Amino acid sequence: MALTLSELITEVQALTGREDDAELITQARVVRFLNMAQDEIVKTCFGHIDLETKDADAITLATETYSYSFASLTPEVFHLLDVFYMDGSMSKKLHYRDTEDFDEDHPDPTLFSGIPTEWTRRGATIEIYPIPSESEDGKYLRVDYTKVPTAFSTSSLTATCNMAMADQGLVYFAVSEAFKSIGGHPQESADYRNDFYTWLEEYRRLKDGRYLSMLSNLFA
Repeated sequence: MALTLSELITEVQALTGREDDAELITQARVVRFLNMAQDEIVKTCFGHIDLETKDADAITLATETYSYSFASLTPEVFHLLDVFYMDGSMSKKLHYRDTEDFDEDHPDPTLFSGIPTEWTRRGATIEIYPIPSESEDGKYLRVDYTKVPTAFSTSSLTATCNMAMADQGLVYFAVSEAFKSIGGHPQESADYRNDFYTWLEEYRRLKDGRYLSMLSNLFA
């Protein structure tokens, strides 16, 4: 069973010898460390299976418009995974292109119009090619993505991490940061950070393994 935020805070404070600390390794500071840890985990585990989601009517297409912001999607996007053009039986997955290749092949993406076939990411926007014609106006793009993990907050001490079996990694990372904040414990901080990255590599392998297992079942 996943640890609650309160239990995670207690563990971090205990391992650094700062139980019930209200001055240095406070609840608020530990929460910040835990949120940093969550971001580091999902950044490394691309397409994290516990945080995968999709917005089925995310972005409405407009005639002769090739750039669309996804900054307002809820929940917030961490990794973009796939983009689909949605129009009933005409729906299809768009082909992702690296931005440099996209720009080289389509220096002016407005030259041609029709059903989009390709996409790239530029900052918080999706760019598509070709641009929608009047026939595609009002259709939409479905965006599949990994969402930003829900941040911990001292206002909800019973909350747990969105990611399954991540508690050990959260603790390793937070303890490393706590020792760094205390000062005078460089070795302890380094040891816990090494523990975190060792744990993270195994965790990433576990997530990759789940994907491979799903693919094996698909083609069995």
